[in-house]
Amino acid sequence: MNKKRYDSDDALKNGDPATAMALYEGAIIDEGQMKDTQYEQDVANQANAEWTSVHYWCTRCDDLDGEIDVITKSGVFKECKRNGHADHDQMTNHLIVAQAMLGAGAAVHLAIPSSKIRAAKDSLRARGLDKHVDTQPHDPS
Repeated sequence: MNKKRYDSDDALKNGDPATAMALYEGAIIDEGQMKDTQYEQDVANQANAEWTSVHYWCTRCDDLDGEIDVITKSGVFKECKRNGHADHDQMTNHLIVAQAMLGAGAAVHLAIPSSKIRAAKDSLRARGLDKHVDTQPHDPS
């Protein structure tokens, strides 16, 4: 990220504002991804995770694939969202996979900062997932 910001400054000094803006936007995206990854690791540590970043796919179709951020030792699937917003398709896929792996009672939690609880519950309700996915606050350490 720092290299992109440095190159962005360089491009601006050299009179290339379009390149400077593209590099700066890339640096911002990189920083967000880095914060997301750190948040997932914080949740994994707090939840005493058994596995992290578990990739899954269906061997019969191309429609079901994704990544589960955290799976606890007790079998709870956790999707980590710093912004508190749940993606409908992603959460639906997690519910399908959790039940296929662990049975009908498998739990899926949306792990979010406590300041985003209300936004998360609203997001789940708007997507029709509020009866199937629990929210659980996890604040960064």
